[in-house]
Amino acid sequence: MALLRNVLGSKKLPIQESNLETGRVFSYAPGNVYTGNPNGFFCWRSPGAGTATIEMWGASGSGSRMCCCGHSVPGNPGGYSRRSINVIQGCYICGCMGKSCASHSSLTEQGCSQPTMLCWFGNGTNGCMCAEGGRSGVSLCISSGSIYCCFLSGYSLCNTNLGTGCGIVCNWCSGIWQACAYGGTFNCGALFSCTTMLHCNPCCTCCFLWHVRTSAGVFSDCGAIIAHKAENDGGSMWSSNGVGSAVGHFIFSLHAASRDPNIGVPYQACWNSNTICHCYETQGCMPFLPYGIPGPGVYPIPGVRDVGQRGGQGMVRISYNGTITCGM
Repeated sequence: MALLRNVLGSKKLPIQESNLETGRVFSYAPGNVYTGNPNGFFCWRSPGAGTATIEMWGASGSGSRMCCCGHSVPGNPGGYSRRSINVIQGCYICGCMGKSCASHSSLTEQGCSQPTMLCWFGNGTNGCMCAEGGRSGVSLCISSGSIYCCFLSGYSLCNTNLGTGCGIVCNWCSGIWQACAYGGTFNCGALFSCTTMLHCNPCCTCCFLWHVRTSAGVFSDCGAIIAHKAENDGGSMWSSNGVGSAVGHFIFSLHAASRDPNIGVPYQACWNSNTICHCYETQGCMPFLPYGIPGPGVYPIPGVRDVGQRGGQGMVRISYNGTITCGM
């Protein structure tokens, strides 16, 4: 049996990390009504001469809202832009981070989220970057017939037919808003989410699959696709039957996309309950999701509203490599 002192003795101290990013990292996210920065403004001052790598994400689209039996397509992610610039001490990078749409009073769709914008100056090469915000998800109220066919007639969204009354519907078609990005050496946008509908009955949740697309720069250069289903079990420990039943599995799949996953679920319970329920506006107004992650689809049931999930807010990340003045 190995002895602890022998195991520790074989280790070289101090331990040298080989997978840490060099330099110093600064990250900025928008505030809220309880902070002194509700509009998401920021201003970064270079501590010395070197290189600053800027990454920025537009706010992601939120989930839709519905109050009768129906179905939905998730929100779309915001744009992503990245570039490196040379900086000197006193060079500034200033801008504003977008906020995700949160119109809990609007049914079917919530519009588009805000862009994240910034400019730099003071180093002799002034410039600007922009990552646009994503379009919200869409939902329909239907108690009978094919939800797939209703989406095609109501929104004319791009789709793939999989049989009578079934198919894949995406939150994209020619002419509708798609987030883009500008000003970086790497710009990525126009990404969209989809829903697979394998049953004509809109209330048969077991036969529907959501595909939530994340922004580029989240999990990988081109982002990720988070595929998940909903629960349909009134005794579930994660959600109530129907309303809010998709978000639990969405969070599980979201963690699985990471190389350092866990099974954490954000607290979002109904009054006097320990299960997820989207029946209160707070679920659609509070930004529980991280940057680059759109709101998933909703699964409403008759007589109970599903306000959806707010998309992730905009974000700016600056990685600085260079000299650092004392005290900075």
